Amino acid sequence: MRQFPAYLMVLMLSLSLFGCRASRDDPAGQAKELADARWRRDALQNLTRIYSNALGDNQGDLQSEGVRNVIDSSIDLIVKAYPEIHDRDKEAAKGVLELLRNMKDPRALDAYLVALDWEQDMTEDHAVAGAKGIADIDVPNDRIPEVVAALEKALKKAPGRPENRIARDVRIMDATIRALGSLKNPAATRSLVNLMSEDSTDKFDGYFLLRRLAAMQLANHPDPEAVPALIQALFYFDEKNPAIRMEDVAIGTLVAIGRPSLQPLIDLYDGKNAKANQLADAFAKKVGIEKGSDYVKRIAVQALGVLGLPDGIGPILKEAKSSDPEVRLNAAIALARINADGDLEKEQRETLLDIYRKLGKDVPGIMMKAQLIAVFQHTMDPTYLPLFLDEVKDTRQELPVLRIGANSAYAFIANKKESEALRALIRGEKPNVDGGNKKEFEEALPALDAAEECDEDVECWKKKLGDSNPIVKRKAAYMLGRLVEGDEATIEALNALLSDREISVRHAALFAIDRVAVNGSPSTVARIEDLIERETGTVIGRNFASEAVGISGRLLARSGS
Repeated sequence: MRQFPAYLMVLMLSLSLFGCRASRDDPAGQAKELADARWRRDALQNLTRIYSNALGDNQGDLQSEGVRNVIDSSIDLIVKAYPEIHDRDKEAAKGVLELLRNMKDPRALDAYLVALDWEQDMTEDHAVAGAKGIADIDVPNDRIPEVVAALEKALKKAPGRPENRIARDVRIMDATIRALGSLKNPAATRSLVNLMSEDSTDKFDGYFLLRRLAAMQLANHPDPEAVPALIQALFYFDEKNPAIRMEDVAIGTLVAIGRPSLQPLIDLYDGKNAKANQLADAFAKKVGIEKGSDYVKRIAVQALGVLGLPDGIGPILKEAKSSDPEVRLNAAIALARINADGDLEKEQRETLLDIYRKLGKDVPGIMMKAQLIAVFQHTMDPTYLPLFLDEVKDTRQELPVLRIGANSAYAFIANKKESEALRALIRGEKPNVDGGNKKEFEEALPALDAAEECDEDVECWKKKLGDSNPIVKRKAAYMLGRLVEGDEATIEALNALLSDREISVRHAALFAIDRVAVNGSPSTVARIEDLIERETGTVIGRNFASEAVGISGRLLARSGS
C-alpha cells in the first residue's frame, strides 16, 4: 500500500486543527468556539472586541441594527456554552457574564441562573454578576417564579459564614436583593418582605442595612400587600446601633404605594395596630425616649405628611392642637406637605401660622420658629413673604438666627418687585460691629440680584441652574418650583442638580421637583436611586437620602409606577 510522506500527515493535521477556525470578526463563529476549551479565551476576547466596536460605531445604541446583529447572532451560542465554562474555567466565566451583562438581553437569563448557584471561594463573583444581570433585563413573566427561587437560594447561602467572608456575603446579598426588586412582581414582594422583617439580632454587623435595602426595593413595585409589614417596619431598628432605623425607607415605600397606605396609617395613629405598638414600646425602652404610644403618633403623623393626601389631614390637625410645642412643630412640618386646595388649603395655612405664632420667644421657641421658617420656604408659597419680612424687621429678638433665616427664606422665593422690600432692609441693617446682622443679610444679595435679572422668566431661571454660585442655583430651583407645574424640561434641568456637591443645592432641587412634577417623574426616581446606591455610607449620601426617599415615594405614587 502506498505510504504518505510524514510531512503531508503533519500538514493535514495542522489544517484540521487551525485551518477551519472562524473568522476573528465573525460573532457567531467566535461564539461557537467558546465551547472548545482550546479556543475559549481567544474567542471571548474576540467577541468582546466585536461587541465593543459595534457599540462604538453606533453611539452605544443597543437597538441599532449593527449592535442587534452581533447580539442576535451570538447570544444563544454564548448562553449554551456558559454552563461548561462556569464549571471548568472560572475566570473565563466572569468574562462571559460581563459580556452578557453589557448586552442587556433577556436571552441571557439561563446563564445568570447558572451563575447564581455559587460555591464558596469559587464563584461568589459569578453570583453577583448573575444577579446584576437579572436586574438589567426584563424577565419574562412565566419565568419569574423560577428566578425568585434562584435568587432566594443564592441569598440564603450567604449569612452565617465566618467573619472573613462577610464582605463577599454583603456583595451577594446586595446584588440579589436589588435583583428581586427589579422583578416588580408579587412573588418578589413576598421575598423582600420576609427579608425586611427578619430578626437580625444574631446576624453580622451591617445586616440591618440589608433589611433596609429590601424595604427600599419594595418601592420598585408598590404592592398594597406589603403595607401591613411596612407599618411594622416604621419601628424596626438595629439592636446593635439603635440610631440606624427603618422609618425613613418604610415611609418612602408606603408613600410610593399611595392611597392604600392611608387608612393603615390613620389606624396606626389611633393605636389600633397592636404589633406596631409593641415594637414602638421596645424602641422607646431601648433608647429611653417618650412613651411608645407618643412615638407611634409622631411617626404616623410624619408618614401622613409625606403621603400628602388631604384625607390624612385629620390626625395632623389633632396634633397641631397639642399643648406640647414639639408635638405641634412635628404636626406643622407634616401639615406643610399636604397637597391641599380650596378651603382645606386655607385651613392648612391658618393652622401653620397659628402654630408659628404660639411658639414662645424664649430660645427653644425661637429655634422652633427658625425650623418652621425653613418649612414655609420649602413650600415656595409667596403668601408667607410678609411673615418673613416682619421677622427680618424685628430687631428685638434675643437670637439672630430667626432674622437671618427669614432674610434667606424671603430672598429665595421673592420675584423682582417683592425683592425690593428686602433689599431696602439689607441696606438699612446695622453693621455687625454695631449689633446688626448686615454681613449675614448681604449673603442673600446674589439671590436678589438674580431676581432683578430674571423676575418670573422661566427660561432665565433654567439658565441660572448652571450658575457657579450655589446661592443662585438654589434661588433658581425655588423660583422654578414657584412658577412651573408639570413641565418635563424643567424637571430634567432640576435633575441635574441632584448630584451637586452642595447638599443645600440638592435639597432645593428636590423640593422644587416635588412642586413641579405633579404627575410624577420616573427619571427623577431613577436618579435618586442611583445616587443613594453610590453614596451609601457617606455624609452627603445620608443627608440627601433623608429628604430624597420620601420625595421619591411621592413621585412614584403620582406617576402610578
